[in-house]
Amino acid sequence: MTDRVAVVTGTSSGIGAALARRLLDEGWAVAGLSRREVALEHGGYQHMVLDLGNLHALQTLAEKRLGALMRDPRWARVALVNNAALGGSHKGIEDTDPEELAWLLAVNTVAPVYLMGFAARTVPPQTALRIVNVSSGRAGRLLREQGSPASGRDGAGGGTAVRGAAGRGEGGCGGS
Repeated sequence: MTDRVAVVTGTSSGIGAALARRLLDEGWAVAGLSRREVALEHGGYQHMVLDLGNLHALQTLAEKRLGALMRDPRWARVALVNNAALGGSHKGIEDTDPEELAWLLAVNTVAPVYLMGFAARTVPPQTALRIVNVSSGRAGRLLREQGSPASGRDGAGGGTAVRGAAGRGEGGCGGS
């Protein structure tokens, strides 16, 4: 029985899927969130289908499922890994579609910042909390070149800075 749980967004493919498998291999329980179903058969994995761009659904899922998971007294350590992101169309600012922009901002910025705040207020103070925001170095370059404030994965980066040292307690997400 493990005493560590990680909530990982974007587990249907890529970095998120690899990270979920790695954490499971290292003895963590993992709750994965993504828009698509995941074919990951492991007793320590539970999957939640969710489009992070649907902020009402995100808040409902957080309050009904993630809250109970994060407050569970068996956890000595809780991790939140904000990995899910959308790349956008990389159009120039003069061709920006407001609905696409709103969805990109919701997935890349609003949802991760909301989840950070939710974890910070939900995980009990005696439980170590680690928040990790996965980002791409491409994002800063794209923002400068294209003028779109949501074209990359770095939308939540500022949220981590506001939170300060995004962890409570000792240790990171891997290892012991």
